[in-house]
Amino acid sequence: MKERTNQAWLDELRGPERDKALADLRAFLVRGLGYSIANRSDVEGALIEDLAQEALLKILDNLDTFRGESRFTTWAQKIAVRVALTELRIMTTRPDEIGCDECFEQLDRFVDMKLDGADPAEAMPLVQDHLTRCASCREEFEALLAALEAMD
Repeated sequence: MKERTNQAWLDELRGPERDKALADLRAFLVRGLGYSIANRSDVEGALIEDLAQEALLKILDNLDTFRGESRFTTWAQKIAVRVALTELRIMTTRPDEIGCDECFEQLDRFVDMKLDGADPAEAMPLVQDHLTRCASCREEFEALLAALEAMD
């Protein structure tokens, strides 16, 4: 892959050199994703290729948001890692698990049960399981619970 400045990446991805720049960027993303998610046993080469393609699409959709505060490749790899982790998280959610969105939808009821002295973990085990696994949802739950307890 040839060395490019930030502006060269942007110009080539938008111009007649697009195919070469896309191929180089894709190869860069595949290599970077291989390093960043290599410790996961459920990830193989074909999946990394697919994740790189998803990331490439997102990068192209967001070229206008690149501010030049870092190297273009750093910015692109950051997007690729986020896309990959999001996709992997979705793929690894078991049928007997819920995701953050569903947990958030049920959090009010879960907190109300807790405040009423009931055992929400027994009544809503999938929410409890998610709160155990997800630090950000657990943080949301604890903040909501603390705010409501302070009001009592």
